[in-house]
Amino acid sequence: MNCPIEVSVAEGEIRHGKDLIDRIQWAACADMAIVLLSPESACKEWRRERWEPVFAEQASSLALLLLRDCRFPKLLRAGHFFDASRNLLAAQRALKRWILARCGRFESNVQLPKHDEPYSAAPDFLEQLRQSVADRPGIELDVPRNCALAFAIAFRDDFDAVLWTDCAYRDEAGILGDTGHLLNLKLAGSVKENKENLLDFCADRRFLFVFENMLPELRELFPLGERTSAIFTTRAKLKPPRPLAELATLFSNWTTNPASCLGALGEAKHHLELLPFLTAENAPIAMQLGSAMCALLKQCERFAEAYEILDLMKEAARTDGDTLRHYDFEWEQSWILERWETPAPQLERPHPAQPEPVQTGFDFGM
Repeated sequence: MNCPIEVSVAEGEIRHGKDLIDRIQWAACADMAIVLLSPESACKEWRRERWEPVFAEQASSLALLLLRDCRFPKLLRAGHFFDASRNLLAAQRALKRWILARCGRFESNVQLPKHDEPYSAAPDFLEQLRQSVADRPGIELDVPRNCALAFAIAFRDDFDAVLWTDCAYRDEAGILGDTGHLLNLKLAGSVKENKENLLDFCADRRFLFVFENMLPELRELFPLGERTSAIFTTRAKLKPPRPLAELATLFSNWTTNPASCLGALGEAKHHLELLPFLTAENAPIAMQLGSAMCALLKQCERFAEAYEILDLMKEAARTDGDTLRHYDFEWEQSWILERWETPAPQLERPHPAQPEPVQTGFDFGM
């Protein structure tokens, strides 16, 4: 069932008692117990004065799974009872949801997108998705957005958490940073280190990741572990990013509204990637935007993204022949490299250019 639990199985009549009731009493030390009912395990004699106190004491942490028809008190069906004798898959799904609820849902920053458009999907398609990514870990590609949203809403209880990431205008470093933010996971390393840390974090958790608008060439970069499932939506035609001036105004106040700025990082970086083609009027605005983005990313310890922003601004300064600004950006990058314990280049601050002496035509050495 791919649940994040450790399982101990009661074996041996001597160690755990003579019958099922004794073994249930022994299981009281566990966080939860699952009793498998079948002709082989059921008590030959159900004396109410004996079984009722045991089941009542562990009512909240005890589940009963009926494997095959057998004799047992009908009152036991009133508790957490799952009948696998009629429909094994339905019983397994219901039992998994009960276990996940008992384990406690993962607390994340997840917010499913607003569904202004209809988000219904054909029941057969939802069932197919449930079998491929909910009943077991799996990956589904090119799922229509409305179907992915319908599935996420209907079957979120089949997972520890459902995490939806809009990858529009985002590269690998940005998607990792956004995913870490959703998980309350600090990813302060390089892109490679961040990916390794994310995989380690997801290894024992039953997450569903929904990646919207991810570039096809990036999909293979996100294998998310043994228990995790992923849905990649059909890539839609992207809306144009907000104007440069609007984003610059937003990021100028990033300290008072960091959440909105974090959500606009992809749009903002898109403008920085166009720095070589910006007019003399817009280029300084883009550089100010880049500086604000770096400040926000450093505050959040998302250094891989900050390093890429500095790369874009450093290249723009080099193209403009601004050696001092080029040095400043390179120095910021070296500081990040030191945090990553990566060798940084030795830098020497350039001296400002001295003005050429004015030629007057007079020889003062006479």
